Amino acid sequence: MNNGRSTRRFEALLVLISVLVTLAVAEVAYRGWLHFRYTPAVGQSFYVYDKVNVQLDRDFGFAYIPKSEGVYIYVADGVPVSLVDMPANSLGNMGREPAGYDEAALKILIFGDSFTSIGHDGQTWTDILQDQLTRKLSRPVSVVNFGRDGYGILQMFDLAAVQVARFKPDYVIFAFISDDLTRARSWWLSDPGQTRLFRFESPPVRTDLAYAEEHGVDAALIDGRATKSWFAAMRARPDASDPVLAALQARRQQLDKTKATPRQELRSWTSSVLYNRIVHGHPYGAAGDGPARPRFRMGLEDFAEDARFMQGLATLNALGVPFDLVHLPVHGELEAGKFRLSGQEAALLESLSRVTGKEPISLLESPTGVDDHRTLFMLPDNHASAAGLGFFAESVSDILVRRKDW
Repeated sequence: MNNGRSTRRFEALLVLISVLVTLAVAEVAYRGWLHFRYTPAVGQSFYVYDKVNVQLDRDFGFAYIPKSEGVYIYVADGVPVSLVDMPANSLGNMGREPAGYDEAALKILIFGDSFTSIGHDGQTWTDILQDQLTRKLSRPVSVVNFGRDGYGILQMFDLAAVQVARFKPDYVIFAFISDDLTRARSWWLSDPGQTRLFRFESPPVRTDLAYAEEHGVDAALIDGRATKSWFAAMRARPDASDPVLAALQARRQQLDKTKATPRQELRSWTSSVLYNRIVHGHPYGAAGDGPARPRFRMGLEDFAEDARFMQGLATLNALGVPFDLVHLPVHGELEAGKFRLSGQEAALLESLSRVTGKEPISLLESPTGVDDHRTLFMLPDNHASAAGLGFFAESVSDILVRRKDW
C-alpha cells in the first residue's frame, strides 16, 4: 500500500513539474514574441505640449486656462505619431464656446477624462453630440464639456457636485474608460519656467521647481517648437535626426531615466507577462498600451469608502438632476467586444453601479460601416481619432434619443 501511495505522489509531482515547465516555456516563448513585436524601440515615448494650458486648482486638481490655445503631441518610440487640439473656451473647458446655453431647450453637462476633453480641428465629441441631438430632436441643445485630462471617477464627481449646482442642467453624463475606475485624485502644475508639466498626489504646498521635482511626477514636456507645422513636417517626412525631436528625446531621457519601457519590462522577471495577458488582457498590466503606472491609483475597491465621492453623489442626488454613466471602450476593448477589467476595476465598476443606482451604458457595440476599428483611434496613442469622436457622439446620441423621453 505504501508503494502505491508513493507512486501516486511521484506521479503528482511529475504532473506538477510538467505544468511548471510548460508555463515557463510558454512565458519565455511569449516574451520572445513580444520582443520581436515591440522592437526596435528607437527612442523615448512621451507627451509634449507647445505651451502651458493648465493652471492649478486646489479643489479639483487643475483647470484649463480660459481662451488658451495649443496642441499636445504624442511621441512613441521616438516618432511623433499623434496630435490633438487643445483650445479652451471662456469657461476654461475644451470645445466650442457654450453660446446659447441659457436659451437651449435641453441643457447637458458632460464630465470625463482626456477622451472627452481632446478634440480634432477644434471639435470634441461633445460638440458633435450637441449638433446631432439638435438635429434629431429638432430643437436647440447645448452641451457643455467638463472633460479633464487624467481625471478618474472620483474627480469627475467632485467637479460635478459644484458645476451642476452652478449650471442647473437638464441632464448630466459621466463618460469614463475602464482605467478611470482606479485613478486617484491628482493635481497638475507647470514649473515656473514653463518647460515641464508635473502631477501630484495631493495639492502642492509650493510651486517652485525644487518642490515639483521632489514631490511630483513629470507628466509632459513643454516646448514651443512642437507645433502643428512641425508635426505635419515630421509625419510627411520622418527624420530621426531632426534637431527638435533630438532635443525633446534628450530632455525626456534625462528627466525620466527610470521609466519602464516594453523592452525593459521583458528583461524583468518580477512579474509574468503571460499572466498579465491572460488576467488583465495586456502583457504589461491591467490596462493601456504600455507598462502600468505605479502611482495615482487608489487602493479602494468600493467607492462608498471615499467620503468626498459619497458627499458629491449626495449633492447631485439632492439637486435632482438625472444623470447616466457612459462606459467608453479603448481600442483593445472594442476589438475584443468586451471591457478588459482587473479584479479591482471590476469591483469598483460594480460598486459604482450600486452606489449610484445606475447601470453603465456601454459603447462596445461596433459602429456601422467601420471595417477596421483601428481607424477610430490614433494608435499607438489610444485616444480617439476624428472618426472615433464621431463614433462616440453618434452612439451616445442614438442611445439618448431611444432611451429618453425628452
